[in-house]
Amino acid sequence: TKATFELRRLLETLTTELLAKDDVPTKMACLRWINMLMEKRKSDMNAFTESLLPVLLRTLSDPSDAVVLLDLQALSRISINKRLEEDEDEGGDKKGTDKGKRRFAGKGATASKSKASSGKEEREQVQFQMVLNAILNL
Repeated sequence: TKATFELRRLLETLTTELLAKDDVPTKMACLRWINMLMEKRKSDMNAFTESLLPVLLRTLSDPSDAVVLLDLQALSRISINKRLEEDEDEGGDKKGTDKGKRRFAGKGATASKSKASSGKEEREQVQFQMVLNAILNL
């Protein structure tokens, strides 16, 4: 994935095939590609989360268990990537080693903690609303 390519067109093709085809191997191949892209190109894929969610949510009703499992994997990658992104925005690292330091920061940290908590709740509300809108548009 070092060479440049048009990610938007690739994702449009993958999601179109995922929704249009009835055969399980094609659906699984599309989901494997989506999963691989979310793993290898996390930062690039964040821009496409909003357009991927409705497709992935619709795919949850597929009759094939294998397709649903790969679909759940893609949805969990979105969730994990969002969580990691939020942790980095709050100043923590990916492994969470900074959490212990914040926990023992003392009483002076409560004001900044409540601000961070408020921001986190706001982001979770926005993310929840995005998922809800995607479900309602099915």
